[in-house]
Amino acid sequence: MANNYQTTDAYPSIRVLSATQVIETERVTILTIPSGIGATYEVPIASWQEDQGQALMSGLAGQLEELVANRHVTAGVPVQDFDAANLLQDYVQLTVTYVASPLVALSGQVNVPVDLFFYSSDLAEFQNFLPPNESNVTPDDLVAAEYVRLQSVA
Repeated sequence: MANNYQTTDAYPSIRVLSATQVIETERVTILTIPSGIGATYEVPIASWQEDQGQALMSGLAGQLEELVANRHVTAGVPVQDFDAANLLQDYVQLTVTYVASPLVALSGQVNVPVDLFFYSSDLAEFQNFLPPNESNVTPDDLVAAEYVRLQSVA
């Protein structure tokens, strides 16, 4: 077990990348330590068998904990939804909280595609199976936008 997450579930699965391409995966669900942010990710089976899954999930957990420490994230759970290509995509639904005063706190949620955590990380060897990040958006950008939205309605 890594020191920044705990695995809560793992089982073999597949990830559909396109109408003609699938990869075998190990579907892993974690809780970050100490914040308890939940995330699920499809670790490519080749990486899993080479014992690189721990590094991959540790990198994800570290980035989630950074959002808690630096971006007003107060909770997070794994969810799935369809992406623009109508493929099932893993997201982390993060709760962002803006405290306007000691008596007023506003919270909102933002769904961050888990893939986004790997474009800007040092885990470049895992990017070969990721869809292109054409928008160049980062998890930090999505969380910051939600925080600004909350500030504007306070």
